[in-house]
Amino acid sequence: MKQIATLLLLAVLISACQSGSDADGTERNQTPKKANEFIKVEEGPVYTFTVVPDQYNSCRAVFAQSEEELTSGNFILATDLNKSCVLAIDGRMIQVDIRSKQTSNPSAQFYKFEGNGYMIDLEIRQTEIVAHNLKKVRAQLRIFSQSGFRDIFYIVGEIDC
Repeated sequence: MKQIATLLLLAVLISACQSGSDADGTERNQTPKKANEFIKVEEGPVYTFTVVPDQYNSCRAVFAQSEEELTSGNFILATDLNKSCVLAIDGRMIQVDIRSKQTSNPSAQFYKFEGNGYMIDLEIRQTEIVAHNLKKVRAQLRIFSQSGFRDIFYIVGEIDC
């Protein structure tokens, strides 16, 4: 009986080792996803967030209220500047699709996003080229909701496209 129990235990251990799972059930060679942290901004429903969705990896523009927040990864808006943007409202991520964009010159760009009950205007006002595909920008962000919320933020950002 002891031999059967030992063999079963050995078989279970071998199976667990071959499946690629660690003892806690996570896959090996897979980086664990960082949890998104939300911090309320002022009195409204807007929050900062710390994890930019993977969909914004090929062209990524992230914005924060200050250089310090940008450096520490506390973002108020992330976008690909072509399809959509995300922001945190009431402690959850909201995706809003782009409706229009205009470029009057390399430093002045206007983006309008609309969806999920929100209209977002992003106006890039100053652009500084830092590297081949990296730019530092200063912008204005206007957020309007169908429920009547309105706010304006003066923000800084990095565009890596």
